[in-house]
Order: sequence, then C-alpha cells, then structure tokens
Amino acid sequence: MSESLYDILSEAKNLSEVQKMFLQEQLKCSGKSDPRAHRWHPSMIRLALYVRMQSPSADDALRDSGVIKLPCKRTLFDYSHAFEPQAGVSDGMMKIAKDKVSKLKENYQLYADLMVDEMYVSKNLVYRQSDGQVVGYVHSSDVEKEVMHLENHVSGKDTEAKLPMANKILAYMVKGLTSSDKIVVASYPVNQLTKEILYQRTWEIISRLERAGI
Repeated sequence: MSESLYDILSEAKNLSEVQKMFLQEQLKCSGKSDPRAHRWHPSMIRLALYVRMQSPSADDALRDSGVIKLPCKRTLFDYSHAFEPQAGVSDGMMKIAKDKVSKLKENYQLYADLMVDEMYVSKNLVYRQSDGQVVGYVHSSDVEKEVMHLENHVSGKDTEAKLPMANKILAYMVKGLTSSDKIVVASYPVNQLTKEILYQRTWEIISRLERAGI
C-alpha cells in the first residue's frame, strides 16, 4: 500500500497548495513519536474545526480510523473557545466587527444585514470549566423579570419568578452586504420567545452595531 501511495504521489503534478500542505502535515505528524509535540499548520486547524462543527461523529470516525492525523480535541477546544461564552452581546466578537469596519475604505461597505436564527439545544445542566458556574438556566433582563413577576401575580402563582431551563439559543449574525464578513455577535438562551423580548434584544444589538460603525 505504501509503495502504491508513493507511486501516486510521485506522479502527481497538479497538486494544489492546500493538498501539498495537507500531505506534508500528515508526513510530519506521522514521524513524531508523540503527536502532541507537533505544531499544526493553521489551515489544518481550520479544517479540523470545520469537520468537527459539521459532524462530531464524522470527526470521531476519522480519528478512530487511523488514516488521517488531525489536531487533538483539546487543541480544537482552545481555538473554538478563544472568547468566554456569555449570554447577550459578545464584547469580543463586537470588537472584531469594529476592527474589521475600521479597515474598510468605502462607505457602502459599512452596510450589513442582521440575521437571526433560533436553534434547539439539549436541556441539560453543565458546569463551566473556568469558574464552575452552572449553565442551563435562562438569564433574563430586568424587563423580562418584571414580566415574569407580573404573569405569576396575575395567574395567582408564587410571586417569585424562577428562571426556566433554556431549550433554544437565539443567535444574531452580522453579514456584510458587499463583503464576505459573517460574525455572530450575540446569543441568548431562551425558553419561550415572545415578540416583546425579540424586539428589545434586536434593537439593543442594532444600537451596539451602529456605535461600532456598522
């Protein structure tokens, strides 16, 4: 098999730069006694992150097959968690959006679409590794808490508003009209989305984007 592969590679004249990089990384990593000592090419890390986000089971299958060498899961975790996850507008991603806008030269490039999507998530409690905080409850703003108190009071229930478990994530993405920029600037755990909550959060994000120059 190795001889056949060597013949194929020796006759390959039209390999792209990405294909050459991929094969070089496979050879370098295979020659390491400890794979953790290998410094991966940034493009290989992007490829591994892309595969992992598309299908974790497919990523695990590739790793278990032993055919392809990929960056370890811990490395991918560090790169995909560069910013601490937080409910609401992400200050880190908003700063990235502001920095990108500051480099644009034409005014028409400042215009963007604000896209929103609601994704279902597993209703499980987990502990955040950084500070041990329990994650899973819906974090409400002051306005939402007042609405919850009012609903409980009208229905005759306990006046104490208890935070419900999140079953969806409401994500906001900025997409440039004339550029290829796509940045998720905010995400909210939600249980039951109402038009009032959607209205409040959307205008909050629009305000932050306009102050950032978008």
